[in-house]
Amino acid sequence: MTTSREQMERMRYEAEQTQARLREQGQEAAYKAQSGAESMKHNIASGLHSTAQTVRSQSKERGQAGLATRLADPLDRSAQYLDTHSLPQISQDAGTYARQHPITAAVGVFAATFLLGRLLRRR
Repeated sequence: MTTSREQMERMRYEAEQTQARLREQGQEAAYKAQSGAESMKHNIASGLHSTAQTVRSQSKERGQAGLATRLADPLDRSAQYLDTHSLPQISQDAGTYARQHPITAAVGVFAATFLLGRLLRRR
């Protein structure tokens, strides 16, 4: 028969083991989320570069080089920004921009949400 003290010790040990497992699982989940976000950031940057190249080539075919520059250069700058900045830096910059330009930020979020909704609805 176990004593009350032994039961308390066992319960404490089991609680510590459970806490350690949960902490480990949380760290693993955070790592996977960060890896996924970095991968997504890279994919978006690659997509922006590809889109800029497509715009340039199609505009040259149509003889509209000026239009290509006006459309493709911001895409390339955005892709370069994503490639050279970390996610925490991007988040901080987005927050600063939103505080300085709330209406523009709100319109951008609305447009991005609308486009994302349209893309997801097609699948």
